[in-house]
Amino acid sequence: MARKRGRFKAPKGFKDHKEGFSKAMEDALEDTGFSPGRHEVRVILTALIDVTNPAEVVEYRIELDTNG
Repeated sequence: MARKRGRFKAPKGFKDHKEGFSKAMEDALEDTGFSPGRHEVRVILTALIDVTNPAEVVEYRIELDTNG
């Protein structure tokens, strides 16, 4: 099973979660190491959060997982 991870470390006060995951996806897609061609992948979204008041995302993470 091939896997590729991407991350985006959010600057303090960053609130655009869609952009955070988008940047993590761009990171994951750089040099995937997958063989040429189309791949169906499972996309797993996670985030590292700092629970204060209010809580905030410290890092956005994406994992691409294929059955190849």
